[in-house]
Amino acid sequence: MPRLHEDLGKAINLAVDLQLKLGLDILTDGEQRTDMITYLADAFEGLAGEPGKLHIVDKLKPAQKVEETFKVKDFLAAFSHLRKLGEEKPIKVGVTGPVTFAFTVAMNGKGPYRSLADPSLYLDAAEGVNRVAAELQSRDAIVQIDEPGISAGFVNPK
Repeated sequence: MPRLHEDLGKAINLAVDLQLKLGLDILTDGEQRTDMITYLADAFEGLAGEPGKLHIVDKLKPAQKVEETFKVKDFLAAFSHLRKLGEEKPIKVGVTGPVTFAFTVAMNGKGPYRSLADPSLYLDAAEGVNRVAAELQSRDAIVQIDEPGISAGFVNPK
């Protein structure tokens, strides 16, 4: 889906404005940057590649500066725009879950992990997801972990 505007900042503002116009009580940044995997990729060390073709090259570790990740930056842009408009509505941020994220990037190359069934792959991804979620919550975001990989059966829960 194309952005609402070529300029990312303007696209986020337009997404917020549209949600206000529609009378929504809880808003989002409109997820204007990219797909759900690439959007979270900068929250991790241990990845390489380009959007749509990311793969694991080393153990997944949380980024050193979680506050500088796309998810946090885009939340702050939406939050700032909303407050400039005099609105106090909450903002929800969808964060890709660890199963969906790890499985998807490991499909393109699993790095040091034994297989797609390696529990440490998902535990390492969960650590990064948790750091992003905690950073967002500390800034008053409502965080939703989006985990379509569980319902799609990416991993066996046993």
